[in-house]
Amino acid sequence: MLQQSNDNTVVDWAKDALLGLGKGAPFSLFLTEKHFARVASALGKAKNDLCHLSSVMKMEYRMAIRSSLRDDFLEGVRQSW
Repeated sequence: MLQQSNDNTVVDWAKDALLGLGKGAPFSLFLTEKHFARVASALGKAKNDLCHLSSVMKMEYRMAIRSSLRDDFLEGVRQSW
């Protein structure tokens, strides 16, 4: 489900976020998109762990640790500065 906002603050934030994502490492961008899609598909499904914030945060932490071990991660961080 695509949500659109008429709030200029939200629109500006989203544009900045997209620009920032474009500067990252390709693998990190792929991983982020996949994670967002999994969380979005869990919305409203009580049996899915990803409909709870604590589970989402645990998964994000695991992804951050594992992806930081990849060679291309540091390059993505360097480029975003």
